[in-house]
Amino acid sequence: MQLVTFRATAAKIADEYLKDKGVKLRKRSARNSVIRDWKAYDQGVRDSKNIDVRRKKLNG
Repeated sequence: MQLVTFRATAAKIADEYLKDKGVKLRKRSARNSVIRDWKAYDQGVRDSKNIDVRRKKLNG
């Protein structure tokens, strides 16, 4: 019960603070990933097929 009350109080305080400061929250659009060098990207894809990520770590 205390957690529910705490969360409600925290949300209320946050809303009041944002209202006092005049800040409006909004969602940003997703950032597009841009591949600048397709040749290097394709080489990385080919190289990654040879990597064994499940291999045991070497202790040295």
